[in-house]
Amino acid sequence: MAATQTEVVTTLKAEMERRVKDTGSLLPTSNPAYDASKPSGRGAGGGGGGKKKEKAKEE
Repeated sequence: MAATQTEVVTTLKAEMERRVKDTGSLLPTSNPAYDASKPSGRGAGGGGGGKKKEKAKEE
């Protein structure tokens, strides 16, 4: 579509940029420290990372 309807693309891009500016939205940025060869820690068995609740002792 971009190659054949450049006017539409230009209009839509300008509209998106205006909305981002008007709303103060943040756009995602790349993480220079990201290393795809390292595990993310989000896989199976990664745990929730939160504090574990203590089980109530039965008397």
